[in-house]
Amino acid sequence: MDGRASKGSWRLPLPLVGGGLGRRRLVVAAAMAAAIVVGGAGAAFAAARGAGEPGLQGSGKTPLINNRTITPAGSQIPLGDLPVNAVLSPDGADLTVVNSGAGIQSLQVVATGTGKVVQTTSYLVPDSVFVGAAYSPDGAQAFVAGGGSNVVHTFSVGGDGLLSKTGDIQIGTRQQNPFPTGISVSPDGSQLAVANNLANTLDLIDLKSQQITATIPVGHYPYGALFSHDGANVYVSNWADASLSVVGTAERAVTGTIKVGNHPNAMIWTPRGQLVVADANSDAVSIVDPSSGRETKQISVSPYRNAQLSSSPQGLAVSQDGSRLYVADGGSDEVTVIQLAEKDAKRDDNEGVGNVLGRIPTAWYPTSVTVSKNGSQLYVTNAKGSGAGPNDGLFGPNPTRTSVPFQDGVGGYADHYCNCSFNQFTASMIVGTLSTISVPSMQRLKIYTDQVARNNHYGDESILKRSENNPIPRPGGLPRSST
Repeated sequence: MDGRASKGSWRLPLPLVGGGLGRRRLVVAAAMAAAIVVGGAGAAFAAARGAGEPGLQGSGKTPLINNRTITPAGSQIPLGDLPVNAVLSPDGADLTVVNSGAGIQSLQVVATGTGKVVQTTSYLVPDSVFVGAAYSPDGAQAFVAGGGSNVVHTFSVGGDGLLSKTGDIQIGTRQQNPFPTGISVSPDGSQLAVANNLANTLDLIDLKSQQITATIPVGHYPYGALFSHDGANVYVSNWADASLSVVGTAERAVTGTIKVGNHPNAMIWTPRGQLVVADANSDAVSIVDPSSGRETKQISVSPYRNAQLSSSPQGLAVSQDGSRLYVADGGSDEVTVIQLAEKDAKRDDNEGVGNVLGRIPTAWYPTSVTVSKNGSQLYVTNAKGSGAGPNDGLFGPNPTRTSVPFQDGVGGYADHYCNCSFNQFTASMIVGTLSTISVPSMQRLKIYTDQVARNNHYGDESILKRSENNPIPRPGGLPRSST
């Protein structure tokens, strides 16, 4: 995922607007009341909207503004503003979701047994959460990257799975703005690795003292960090370099560099010890052999041969037996299912490995996919959920408005520009969702794949047609054609 659109908590360091975050609870209550009124107006509009217009239709089928349609598989629940990542607790009972949108950022805990949000912890500007999240191996602690607030938030985890704040680990200063993003806990639980996206460094932190023990230069715009199973190395995905930096924890230095696809982001280990990397700007995933330190295979997730870049893989999960790879493709609203290995672990041939088996339809812009503890369910976070209606309700954007009943950064933007509530601002009005999907059989996967093709108009040339002087480009930037 790329950075936050405003208020200084996303990838690009933007100026913070003065806060006043200490106002009375009455101010927040007023903003929430306004939001309820606005939400009601949006629902009324959705009910009156024509069947072909973008936005919620109430039928499980939602047209998008890009002429595509979403028909998310499984069950759906609302989350917060722009969910960008989710991690499963070691016991599989809870899923912690990181919401990093332009409105109120938050952490949410979802009980996997009931599929309900059981806790929401909000972060008002200038505090923030961004992408990185990890549990300790014993599940007693949790850690979340703070992005533009330049900290790592720490938590204790109760027996009920709820998070309790235990303080922050400072990562640089506001002036330095290292922007901690991806994080990983060592297998023995003693160290935390933090990829600093704007500082081009990796921090190693001793979790007992919560002190940084080493700051190591890596590639440009590091995003993800992942410990090896033996804790000897940390792999860092470098957005701008199309590479992984291999950092030796004993040497406290980069010991190798591995070339992969463009804009590498998420990483995951397979049961067979391979490292899988999502290459967002190559529409592919890389398979890396850590023993040789090289990419051994690159698997395309493009919808068809020679397709324009559009899939943008963002999240990865592997089945328990290591036979299936699940890839959350943000740009094409799907989870691609890839054969990684034969289900028979005794077989060591490569027949069929790397084949795309099918695609699962999701809501708008899936950012992460996680396999349940028992391997029967997929949890998919969708950054833009099911979209939203127009922003013409109460406290919609209006630069001439002189006052609003909420604090800037609390109930909306009192910034003399938008002067609007969060759910009337285009960057924060869309609510993310969580899809819980039963792992499909091959027969069901075929049905899902056909649905994705219909949703995205694969093979439908009508979306390519343009009149002679139509300024709207064809998908992929292809030349216009006459009707």
